[in-house]
Amino acid sequence: MNAKIISNKRISPTSWEIKLTCPEIAQEAAPGQFVMVRVGNNIDTFLRRPLSIHDIKNSSSLELLYKVVGRGTEIMTGLKKGDSIDILGPFGKGFEINHVPEYAILIAGGIGVAPLGFLLRSLRNKGLKEENIYFLYGAKSKSEILCLNLIKNLGAKIVIATEDGSLGKKGMINGQLEDLLRKLTKKKSETFIFASGPNNMLKVVSSIAKEFNIPCQISLEAKMACGFGVCLGCAVKIRNNNNTNRYKMVCNDGPVFDAKEIDWKEL
Repeated sequence: MNAKIISNKRISPTSWEIKLTCPEIAQEAAPGQFVMVRVGNNIDTFLRRPLSIHDIKNSSSLELLYKVVGRGTEIMTGLKKGDSIDILGPFGKGFEINHVPEYAILIAGGIGVAPLGFLLRSLRNKGLKEENIYFLYGAKSKSEILCLNLIKNLGAKIVIATEDGSLGKKGMINGQLEDLLRKLTKKKSETFIFASGPNNMLKVVSSIAKEFNIPCQISLEAKMACGFGVCLGCAVKIRNNNNTNRYKMVCNDGPVFDAKEIDWKEL
């Protein structure tokens, strides 16, 4: 389907936010799902690009984040208000939030913040108070910390860590997560973790969640050509106790998984 561009703006040296009019997707999407975008018909841009739904404020439009990493996303930066873009979706299994916990910890790594804006909005709409939501955000540098205004406006306690110390605490975000979980487990509070970012970060978050016995959902990134589970390009190995290989498709079975499912040694 064709979606009209409302705006397309640079929000960091390498990242952009694009707003689209597409009621068919806006009315059906859930936090954690994604769309498949086609930006051209040339051989190097023919395959669609998977992009997480960043936010949905109303029933007619949606927002996406993208990082310029190749020819396709470079072309996207030239799209202007009023242009049309070919988009399909929503796809995938999103975050499960049928039961709202007492505390929620959202963890983003770099552009991994993309699906968490929509999730944060949903948690707030379901009645979770601002003081009971922690948003932990890690990145290499200040320039990779995105969308802070949205997070502040929706309401959450924000903790930032950058590897170079240019914003927030210097170092990795996992130290802040461990400190927070020690505090919450002393209260014997029901806490859920929702994380999105690079695989090495998700692996560490999964390990910490297991150590503290905290439910953890993670959103995986993967290259995919179809979005339907047909091309098998986004297979991820799942933990299996009977020593047989078992795989799931990030596009169909995910991108959101229970962290305990993933065979992190193979990712």
